[in-house]
Amino acid sequence: MPHGHDKEARPELPRPAEQELAYLALVLPVPIWVFNPDLRVVYCNDETKRFGSGDDLGEHLSAFSQHVQEILKPLINDCLVQRAIISFEGWVSSDLRGRNFWHICCIPIGAENVACAIIDQTAQKSALTAVEKSEARYRELVESMAEGISAADTEGNLEFVNPALERILGHTKGGLAGMNITQLIDPSLFSVEDLNAELRTRSDAVVFELQFRRPDGDVRDLLLSVRPRFDPRNRYIGSFALTQDITLHKRAEKLLIQERNLTAAVIDSTPALVIVLDRHGRIVRFNRSCEELTGYSAERAVGTPIWELLITPEEVEAVKEVFANLTAGQAASTFENYWLTKSGDRRLISWSNSIIRAPNCEVEYIVGIGIDITARR
Repeated sequence: MPHGHDKEARPELPRPAEQELAYLALVLPVPIWVFNPDLRVVYCNDETKRFGSGDDLGEHLSAFSQHVQEILKPLINDCLVQRAIISFEGWVSSDLRGRNFWHICCIPIGAENVACAIIDQTAQKSALTAVEKSEARYRELVESMAEGISAADTEGNLEFVNPALERILGHTKGGLAGMNITQLIDPSLFSVEDLNAELRTRSDAVVFELQFRRPDGDVRDLLLSVRPRFDPRNRYIGSFALTQDITLHKRAEKLLIQERNLTAAVIDSTPALVIVLDRHGRIVRFNRSCEELTGYSAERAVGTPIWELLITPEEVEAVKEVFANLTAGQAASTFENYWLTKSGDRRLISWSNSIIRAPNCEVEYIVGIGIDITARR
């Protein structure tokens, strides 16, 4: 029998179905075989050359690779028995082509033959697998984050929320599904329309703070960073939001402010002179007693090197030497020197000096607490 790749040598198949198959086998870019009940090839198209087996008329299925035989044989037999289309999708290993993802379709032809077509979907499957793995990693990342992540449409309906946002807002798993932002946040504090209007005109994030009352009544301080969402045609379709619970930060900030205010009140109410210098000798704190003694306001003194404002000319070098020792890390010290007041008077001050170190252990500030001992002398 002539070789199956010689178009002119192929026998004319009398039945209409077989004629149609012969035509499709010529024009389709996929390998097609026709097997008889003995599992021998009675017809094949030119695409079968790429498979290195089954490209000769009369060749038996046993000439195919072992794994290909294991896949094709039950498919062909089922098709012969059921006289129905039988399909298979999966990874198949062949001697010539290696491991590939194939879609195999077996179609009954006439009374006793079966046509088998193989569509190689390896590239599509590999791409899909890569996308699925990427999506899995992305979802794992999103769901493991401590910050809340959400996506909403232009009406404010939540389309996606991660577990962290549910925890932050005090809702059970799935409790935010289908909710609208206006059901969560007081409309007087947040306007979907205003946010959409702003997001439509920009590509960066809109950042703002708000207070949120959870279902259990607990009030949380939230920091939201909201970015616009656009479709492939650059049409605005909603927003993405990153939500951080900054309640502890805000409480700590409030405590620090209270502590700072208390410290300032104590410093300003003490009769002692309290002055704070940076490591360059510039005044950074000048309490009320200093103002009353010198006649200079704190606004005037802050930022000025102490030896340019208050130290008498003959004592500048001595004061600088004491200051240098303190910035080098010398322990607390005592010292006496004169201050020149705004009116030109000299006041003898007894100082007790200490240092404040920065996180890197370098001296950051010098704190001096002084007593005016002019009258005593």
